[in-house]
Amino acid sequence: MENKATWHFNAQKQLIRRIFIAWVIFLCCLHLKAQSVFFQSYTSAQGLSQNSIYSMAETPEGFMWFGTQDGINRFDGKNFVCIRPYMSQQKAQSANFSKMITALYYDLSDHLWVGTTKELLIYNRYLDSFYYPKQFYTGFFIPSNIWFKKIIEDNNDNIWVITQDDGVFCYSKVLKKMVEIQWVGEAQKKIGTIVKDFSGHLWLSTQSEMYQISETKLIPIGIKTILRKPNLTITDVSVVSNKIWIITNGSEIVLMDLDGKKDFKCTNFNHVFSGNKMLQDVRLIHQSDKNTVWVGSRSDGLIKIDLDKKTFVNAGSTGSAFALKSQFVLSFFTNRQFVTWVGLSGGGIAKYDKQKVQFEYWKSKAVTDDRSYDNMILSLFSDNDVDFYAGTLYGGLLHTNIKTNKFQYFQPPPNKYNKSDSKNIYNIIKTDEHNLWMATWGGLYSFDQKTNHFTQYTDPDDEQTKELTFVIKLKNQQKLLTGGYRGGLRIFDLNTKSWENCRDKNSFLKSYLLRVRFMEETNDGNILMSTEAQNLVKYNYLTGEFTRYPQLLAVSEIKMT
Repeated sequence: MENKATWHFNAQKQLIRRIFIAWVIFLCCLHLKAQSVFFQSYTSAQGLSQNSIYSMAETPEGFMWFGTQDGINRFDGKNFVCIRPYMSQQKAQSANFSKMITALYYDLSDHLWVGTTKELLIYNRYLDSFYYPKQFYTGFFIPSNIWFKKIIEDNNDNIWVITQDDGVFCYSKVLKKMVEIQWVGEAQKKIGTIVKDFSGHLWLSTQSEMYQISETKLIPIGIKTILRKPNLTITDVSVVSNKIWIITNGSEIVLMDLDGKKDFKCTNFNHVFSGNKMLQDVRLIHQSDKNTVWVGSRSDGLIKIDLDKKTFVNAGSTGSAFALKSQFVLSFFTNRQFVTWVGLSGGGIAKYDKQKVQFEYWKSKAVTDDRSYDNMILSLFSDNDVDFYAGTLYGGLLHTNIKTNKFQYFQPPPNKYNKSDSKNIYNIIKTDEHNLWMATWGGLYSFDQKTNHFTQYTDPDDEQTKELTFVIKLKNQQKLLTGGYRGGLRIFDLNTKSWENCRDKNSFLKSYLLRVRFMEETNDGNILMSTEAQNLVKYNYLTGEFTRYPQLLAVSEIKMT
């Protein structure tokens, strides 16, 4: 048998490692406390020249461009550079240029368009110079002192420019001139937005009508009649997959199907999607990928919509350090890496990268029977991502509901040898609809989630059923396999509620201690075990064979004799 006196193992160091790993798992699972959408924020504290973001664009070299009230901010992933409109050849006039950047657009000819509240410019990022569009596009002309809202290109080599109060303009790159807009009905000056659907067709909105664009002809579709709303006001329009989503009267979203040729089938958003709370003052819609849509508001934050699940979650300026810095959403943009950027009014930029995990620090506010906190988490279990059961060092079983943010301790009854042993819960699993099983320092316990009742199954005559650190349910069997600090293994029959010795073909357990810390069944009865005393061990409970891997001992702190 192994001589314990020669077994040099730093137990304290291993305990710290286990606790750290347990905390990481705990935090990963519980970061949903207040919201499930987490952002990295950039404000003037990180270098932005101003904290209201009206427009955004991306250029091929990877730079992000943000339009603020104080010029353009170029972002390389680490630093911001502020660029304000000016003309090197007309310095005297540059002081009159507006610094409020309301539109940014990167076109197919490698030009970065810049729209302000007074002028429309093109920024040459290679020469760090601003130019008028006519210097690149012969025949381009739009009067000055106009508030520009959006620039877009269609599939016919036309550039469309939307303004706040002066209508819409169109430039033909083929004809090299401005082309006349043909309105069917009265020409409109106050334009909402212009969007391109997935067939390449353009749609334009005003405050009270939707228009299909055919070449340069704008044809009204009679949206008030379609929706049966004579007092309709349109806030925003966005293309989402094969539908156009329309914000009406500041609070409703209508989904208009584009599959029909003339008849547009419409559905109310609330009849399709469900979530915690719908926004009160909806103002902006943005699709970031085939399954995700964002909706922003003026004072209520935003919602993130899952198109497949037909659900949405809320995100606002409260709840965590990773929340929005403002409730007022001004703009959205998704770059080539599918990172979504949210422009806020007074709150800078919120960056959402679904590839990155954010952590939030949680501490229990519940107390144990002795009125003390226990925030040392040794194990964690959840089967619904809402109710989490954490095994603690001395507090017992801690239940947390992340929707209600409530904590409650449940303490197993003390064993007759040491009343605190049963409170050290190292591992939790679930075997049926409402029974949890726990490996504790006091032995094996079950916990009924319906009655909150504990049952102890320690055999007082078998030391290997005490000081347990891990338990798993064997595949295709109604049996548990346990391991613990006493060094051995035992099998527990769930039907008879009795203990059994493990098969041990070559009397491995008589020669070696294990002290199992983790187990996972792979296939054909094979179980991989992470142990304190033997490093990695494979055990087949069907054949009773153990396999050691001495080559791994070189990277551990364990010395064997």
